[in-house]
Amino acid sequence: MSNHQVDPNPQMGELIPTKKCALELTYSDVYDLSAIEENVLFLYEILRQRPPCCYISHNKTPSMEQHVKYVMSHPYAEWWIIHALVDNPTQGMETGDGDGCDDVMVGNIYLTRADEIGIFVLDAYQRQGIARTAITWMMKHHTGQLLANINPANQKSIELFKQLGFKHIQNTYRRVV
Repeated sequence: MSNHQVDPNPQMGELIPTKKCALELTYSDVYDLSAIEENVLFLYEILRQRPPCCYISHNKTPSMEQHVKYVMSHPYAEWWIIHALVDNPTQGMETGDGDGCDDVMVGNIYLTRADEIGIFVLDAYQRQGIARTAITWMMKHHTGQLLANINPANQKSIELFKQLGFKHIQNTYRRVV
């Protein structure tokens, strides 16, 4: 069980400057009943885009039926969709109102019951500070130890977590059958 204290207002955004309008990150609960269907579809799209270097818990993309079953099993202590307010979305699912900037689902971040952070940002939004900002947000809202299990081939993620103060503590091996 987690010994973390959670911020009572976790959906406050953080700003990252961009060329035209501020890239504002907000976070919505995956299990928000008003958006659960859209969230499940978005999470499946993330799985489909994830390259093999990012896999930890599976070797291939599950079927939609397997995915829905997994999501609905509430596998994590917390699971958030990362939204960004952006100028011209190129990927993701738009939920904007036509004011020139759109609220776009760009990734997800979760915390396991063992205090492990997992994150994925769609390709079109990587290398823009989104993952760094989302991880920092998670770190601010949880006290105590946090871990990150990262595929050794995912050098970008390893470097990011190192820059955020995470230290390499173990290598885990799995027998592949």
